[in-house]
Amino acid sequence: MKRYSFLIPMLLFLLHGSYFMDYVVDDSAITLCYARNIAAGFGPSLSPMGELVEGYSHPLWLLLLVPFALVGVPLFLVIKLLGALTALAALYFLTKLPTIQEERPFELSDLIVPSLLALNTGFVMWSLSGLENGLTCLLSVLLLQSLAMNDWKRTTASAMLLSLTRPEGILLALIALLFLQEDRVKSLSLLVSGMSFFLLLRYHHYSQLLPNTYYAKKGLGLWGLLSPVSPGWSYLIHSVRESGTWPLIFLIPIGLYGCNRKSRTRLGLLLLATSIFPLWAGGDWMPCGRFLTTSFFLIFLLAQIGLQYLMKSFPQKFLQPVLLVLFLSWPIVKAFQSTAHYSKNPTVHTKYRVARGEFFEKLSKRLHLSKASVLEPDVGGVAWGGPNLEVIDLSGLCDLALARHRFRPRFFLPYILEEKKPTFVHLHGAWIALCGLTSN
Repeated sequence: MKRYSFLIPMLLFLLHGSYFMDYVVDDSAITLCYARNIAAGFGPSLSPMGELVEGYSHPLWLLLLVPFALVGVPLFLVIKLLGALTALAALYFLTKLPTIQEERPFELSDLIVPSLLALNTGFVMWSLSGLENGLTCLLSVLLLQSLAMNDWKRTTASAMLLSLTRPEGILLALIALLFLQEDRVKSLSLLVSGMSFFLLLRYHHYSQLLPNTYYAKKGLGLWGLLSPVSPGWSYLIHSVRESGTWPLIFLIPIGLYGCNRKSRTRLGLLLLATSIFPLWAGGDWMPCGRFLTTSFFLIFLLAQIGLQYLMKSFPQKFLQPVLLVLFLSWPIVKAFQSTAHYSKNPTVHTKYRVARGEFFEKLSKRLHLSKASVLEPDVGGVAWGGPNLEVIDLSGLCDLALARHRFRPRFFLPYILEEKKPTFVHLHGAWIALCGLTSN
């Protein structure tokens, strides 16, 4: 039984993921457009005739897609497979993590954390949505594993890859390397050298040190971090409630107490670091903790340590099942509820935006327009469906000027109507009120 028990979380993930097999979020199509245009020789841009701008925040994920684009493999299939494989690998290594950290044989209780993660709607949905969430979790688990083994080479490699996967990756990498027992200075030097080289490449190519997504999502800054009433803190609280993990939050202090001093400091700092980006950015309007998948697995990890400590403190065997049900039942119930809802009501599904891009592409040809453009807030699917269109990104992710100035009255209307002059304009929902085009 124990020999194949590592398959249980993986099977749970596959069963859970079957509800999201058709789902690809529009943001992932932005990355696909970049990969397609790089492979076609147009450079890193949203559309062939668009400006060269770093409208993505996961360089490593894009780099993984480019070779498949070069050989003509369907990229929508690639991102689904890569998302599933990286998530499954994360669950496998997460199952092995306690045995490496504690230097003991495998126990069935080691399945608690990966099973909770496999049942977490946010982890499953976003890993299969075409985004880098599965890869981020995999590299985070490998970072903890190599750190527990005190393998400075693997730790440094995991840290460098994680730094290129998510905006907060560099912070997680630095914290992890500070806890290396040997060759700490060498590892930090390699990380700093590697990231400096990457920043030089970015500056050479884009003439800026930070990605354009930083300016588009710069959010609230220090106020978002420090103010308990900021949208970032509201996002964290809502995500914890939505995922049903709030009972596990009470186990975190017990889990930290039950760790040794070094592990307590390391895991506490890593969990804190995973919350900095959503606080700084002011949260996220998409559901199920899209920015918090790494936070969830660290919460589950510390909660398991806390639960084991409690169970040792109560030797009465009849209390142990009560503790398990008390703390683990609600996350599972909420997972079923969230999956039932979001599998039927997907957030910004790419296929509808692709159809819209195809419509504008056909319309421009029917009107015999040699060059056509569209102003659109959901740009990924539209750019994919209309490869010959210039797509003007209203959200600012793929537009240098809009990322910095957004909807300032003196800037926005002259920029859109006099400089960009879109052929087509498609607005919906809150974007209509934000841009003010219809009121003018």
